[in-house]
Amino acid sequence: MQKDFKFSIITAFYNTEIYIGESIDSLINQTLNFEDNVQLILVDDGSTDESRSIALSYQKQFPDNIIVLSQENKGVSAARNLGLEHAKGRYVNFLDSDDMLSSNTLESVLKYFKNDINIVSIPIEYIGEDEEHNLMPKFEKSRIVNVFKDIEYPQTNISSCFIKKDIMNDNFDENLRVNEDFLLINKLLINEKKYGLLNDCTYYYRIRPDETAISDLIILEKDFFTKKVELSYRQLMDYAIDKLGYVPDFIQYAIALDIENYFKVPTSEVLNKTEYNQFRKSLRDVLNQIDNEFILNNEYIVDTLKSLLIYLKNDEFHIEVESNKVFLKSDDYVIDELHNHLLVFDIVEIIEDSLNFSTYFNTACDYDYFRMEAIKVTPDGKKEVYDGKFFSYPTTNRYPVETIGLCWHYKYSVDFKIPIMDGDRFKVYFNLIYDEDGKHAEMHNPIQFQNYDAGLSKVSNYLIKDNKMVIYDSSDESFSIQPYSFGKCAKLEAVSILKTIKDHNASTLPAIFYHLMYLFLYPFMRNRRIWLFQDRVDIADDNAKHLFKYAVNQDDDIEKYFVISRNCEDYGEMKKINKNIVALGSFKNKFLYLFAEKMISSHVNHSWLNPFFNPSFPYYNGLLSIEKCFLQHGVIKDDLSSWLRKCFQNLHLFLTSSDYERDSILGETYNYDEEVVQAFGLPRHDNLKFGVAKKEILFSPTWRKYLINRQSFEKSEYYHRLNSFLNNERLLKEAKRKGYKIVFKPHYDLLPFLDLFTLQDGVEVNTHDSYQTIFNNSAVMITDYSSVFFDFSFLKKPVIYYHEGDDYHYDKGYFDYETMGFGDVVESEDALVDKVIYYMNHDCIMEDKYKQRVDKFFKYTDQKNSKRVYDWLYKH
Repeated sequence: MQKDFKFSIITAFYNTEIYIGESIDSLINQTLNFEDNVQLILVDDGSTDESRSIALSYQKQFPDNIIVLSQENKGVSAARNLGLEHAKGRYVNFLDSDDMLSSNTLESVLKYFKNDINIVSIPIEYIGEDEEHNLMPKFEKSRIVNVFKDIEYPQTNISSCFIKKDIMNDNFDENLRVNEDFLLINKLLINEKKYGLLNDCTYYYRIRPDETAISDLIILEKDFFTKKVELSYRQLMDYAIDKLGYVPDFIQYAIALDIENYFKVPTSEVLNKTEYNQFRKSLRDVLNQIDNEFILNNEYIVDTLKSLLIYLKNDEFHIEVESNKVFLKSDDYVIDELHNHLLVFDIVEIIEDSLNFSTYFNTACDYDYFRMEAIKVTPDGKKEVYDGKFFSYPTTNRYPVETIGLCWHYKYSVDFKIPIMDGDRFKVYFNLIYDEDGKHAEMHNPIQFQNYDAGLSKVSNYLIKDNKMVIYDSSDESFSIQPYSFGKCAKLEAVSILKTIKDHNASTLPAIFYHLMYLFLYPFMRNRRIWLFQDRVDIADDNAKHLFKYAVNQDDDIEKYFVISRNCEDYGEMKKINKNIVALGSFKNKFLYLFAEKMISSHVNHSWLNPFFNPSFPYYNGLLSIEKCFLQHGVIKDDLSSWLRKCFQNLHLFLTSSDYERDSILGETYNYDEEVVQAFGLPRHDNLKFGVAKKEILFSPTWRKYLINRQSFEKSEYYHRLNSFLNNERLLKEAKRKGYKIVFKPHYDLLPFLDLFTLQDGVEVNTHDSYQTIFNNSAVMITDYSSVFFDFSFLKKPVIYYHEGDDYHYDKGYFDYETMGFGDVVESEDALVDKVIYYMNHDCIMEDKYKQRVDKFFKYTDQKNSKRVYDWLYKH
């Protein structure tokens, strides 16, 4: 007898073996009984991985509930239509195969359908992401929405909807590979006129890191630009006109919102210039059928995109200047006000004899028409003007945004360095200057501060360094410099504490305590020179430890402390080196951080180093004038500017080992001054042992950031590549005959998955020894893209690069493995085994050409790196 299914869930899948099990489990584990109420229709759209096998295994468990269908790869629309042909449930849903439903979803939705509605929508939450879905605000409460009256409740996808099957009188358009769900759900809403919003359950949406989702691939095809406009927007508008005689407001509102997705995609080479021009014309035709109010009053579209849509619609903009105010207009609509853009300060600091600022601002205007100046005004009225240094951060979001073939949003970073002497008193104002075609404006824009590390904030609005004070004055958006004064600090602190109290949160009282402590103790602490050293939070085995060991033996006026978690083995080991070991996060750690001159670390993570770090509460900014000195935990070979850029890290020493490396940091992407980036060599290299090796072959691959969970790791080529090599019979047989063993040193992120490896005799997993010990003991190193090979090659021992899979996650930098590498690059397991056997047969001696490359690369091999680094730090 056929079951009376309440729901038919139609899931189209294509190569989602990593996720499909979780998706199906989210249905099986519903509070509404799965076997009695749910028909699951799984449609294989021509998968080439194990997705179909996984689907069939679930069908075997639930033969009365699960149907598995197959088709050649035709796309999600065809797959869903095929599933609809077999749907027997009262209500249908189109759950994507990498997404999930909260366990109460079906039960809650079923109850909600009693409200005389035929469509129910539930909120979407991203899996593992902090970002909120743009339509989340409409789910503030559960309610029935009449879309013709309440236009501000758009529905742009179908997966998070549950639909009464009887109203499904139309199919997905199989000519569309993108936006097919937007088209169908809005056709249904035109007919139904209302739908339900249910906020007590969740659709969990996965943003795929492997970039294989159809939505990720389609943006690389012309269909994304052409068919989406012609077959989705136009078809929907034509459908509305046929049904109603006009395009209703809610459809105009929804299309305006959906067009925003075009501007999340950078301009690519998919379309040529002519095709982009034609595409924008088609888009303009659609926009001309949308009233301006549905763009300008659309609460889901950011203001910058509203402006762009108006510009595209009118195909024109012009600039008007009125009393030092600059307006960008399209027709009569103001699309940008340059004078109101925030100057956001990343850095405010005193370093030696200069007052440094780094700021950025956004605008719809090109750099050619701008400059920025700082005006220094002394008490006697004398003025000096300093031009800002414009700088682009091309590997971050600080660059001109170009999309749909045009540049429409510019983000500019500007640096200033203003000389300062003891006893100086002056004010600094910032002006943004616009000059074009005889139009001139000098704008005094409002100021804001980055929360995490700006130096100042609007709550903590002053800082002290070297007996000088910098004070931000919000009344005239200026900064003043003057000698340190306890009385002045007390007045400023009173205001700061009052602002802190107004926030009323868990950080308020601690912030007030540390502000008062800083105020009263600074006069006694200001002449003490305190340096903090730190590696990882739970491990002391890197450059900071080695430099600290050197530093504590120097007899000078520096107080040196090493910071590490009390709950780790290395805490006790560091106590044996020196008594000045500080527990991470302790009161002593916070006390010292307030008054320390330098934080010297092999890492730069804000949350590791700054015991006050909370990106939401900038209460401590003005108290923290510590200088961050980055010793590195390797040698940089890739472009890491997206992470280590000045505007985010603001390093005061950026240590390198080679002039090649230093030159790459001083290139076009990091924005550090020459005196900051120094090639002194890594302190840990001082303790490497030349000429010491056992019969050990070291295998030390690096991690892959796209591996997000156990299942993705187990299914990855990366895992199978490692496991295969570690079990290579030819290698193990020859190593045993020669008396060698294979030492597997897994990356830190690999540790949770070690149980998946099947290892034979002759292979040792070493997770306990330090890298230094392992490097000293090993005769040959095999790695892929890990920078640990620099340490090993420093000892002039053979290195082999195993690059069978080109799947590393960092952008290529200056280092070329073929011409600069310290060993052979091999691309197959057989070639790798051949090379290892070659070295075992030749006493593991590095070839002369690679020794010459080592000598050419490293600036210093005298093992006096700690001395050079320490001497520089002491002088600066």
